[in-house]
Amino acid sequence: MLRKVLVAISILFVCVVFIVVIVFQMTGGIVDVAETFFSDVKAGNFDTAYETYLSEEFKATTSKANLKAFFERSTLSDYSDASWDTRSIKNNQGQLEGSVTSSGGGTVPLSILLVKEKNSWKILSISLTQAGLTFDSAKPSLPDLYAQKSLVTESVYDLALAINTNNFSLFYNKISDFWKSQTTTEELKQSFLSFIQQQIDLTGIKDVEPVFSAAPAINDQGFLKVTGYFPTQPAMVYFNLGYTYEHPDWKLIGVDINVK
Repeated sequence: MLRKVLVAISILFVCVVFIVVIVFQMTGGIVDVAETFFSDVKAGNFDTAYETYLSEEFKATTSKANLKAFFERSTLSDYSDASWDTRSIKNNQGQLEGSVTSSGGGTVPLSILLVKEKNSWKILSISLTQAGLTFDSAKPSLPDLYAQKSLVTESVYDLALAINTNNFSLFYNKISDFWKSQTTTEELKQSFLSFIQQQIDLTGIKDVEPVFSAAPAINDQGFLKVTGYFPTQPAMVYFNLGYTYEHPDWKLIGVDINVK
């Protein structure tokens, strides 16, 4: 009887090992992408890491500068090793959950989602547990339509005043701390130098209701993305704006304006 029990346990053990091996083989691709991405970032190959291992959706919602600032504020840029407690693939989506260890011995718990694009795995999102004090862990809710339009009008009008006065100090003071960590007042001014030189006046948008070309939404990184235009005449003002929630308000993290 004991012998039969031992045989059964042995068979069960072999089956478990076999399943684990299969899972590791199937998920090896997503692990390679994630770990190579972190290795390239640590080696200073940031442009390669951004262009090669991130999905189109990730790049559409997170600029290279924003991602670089994110790494600079965490120990992920000092990547040494990774341990994945959970790894799975379903259809064209993959997920890794575990932790990354830095060269200094620090550990960062994180979750990575991946998608298949043109037969290659790409990182869709990177989520990590916030370190330090957290005052409000709840995900901010999407503002109502009136608040969305007011937010856009205020942002573009503030930018218009900065362009007209050739002074970006007040505009800079109203953007997010996240964006301030990546730029200066002078750099913002240089970004809109052509508007200043051509004396493009955007203040006409103040009394014109913005039209959204897509429904404003909060992405997986918690950023609010708003695109659309102001139907001004003789030329319309097109906008692509990004916001992050810094209690108690939504603050700008990026501005793209075109007049045509």
